[in-house]
Amino acid sequence: MRLKNKLRVLVALAIVPAAIGLTPSSVNAEQFTFPYFANPNNPCTQDIMFYEGNAHVVFNVTTNPDGSFHIQEHLNTQGVTAEGFPSGDHYVVNEGTNSTQEFDVSAQPTQSHTVHHLIINHTPNTPLDDYHEHFNMTTTWVGGVPQPFFSNQRAECK
Repeated sequence: MRLKNKLRVLVALAIVPAAIGLTPSSVNAEQFTFPYFANPNNPCTQDIMFYEGNAHVVFNVTTNPDGSFHIQEHLNTQGVTAEGFPSGDHYVVNEGTNSTQEFDVSAQPTQSHTVHHLIINHTPNTPLDDYHEHFNMTTTWVGGVPQPFFSNQRAECK
């Protein structure tokens, strides 16, 4: 279930540049900081967590001579904490995503590559209460339909 939520976030990030008006002819780099809220569960403790803090995203758009373009994105959380339910325990969340997306001359996506890291630290630290997640995802679009492929995927309690 966590991976499906991450996939939704990453697909949303792929759509954000167009939704906010970033086009290859209008800008090369933009930065945004925004409130970050989520409520996933911690598989190490089974707590449902309520994240609160900020996320910062940087978009860099490069146009190729043929009119195709690519977007580089970096997202990281800033000062995100969480309270667990039902325990009431506190967590610190560190998350980062780097993504490169390729678009053809008609602005249709053709390929993207994403590297994602998530670390949830239970405070105070107790054995097996920290959660670490990492994956690489390469997506190609076939007939307008995204085909994700995951590699180097791991999730563990530490």
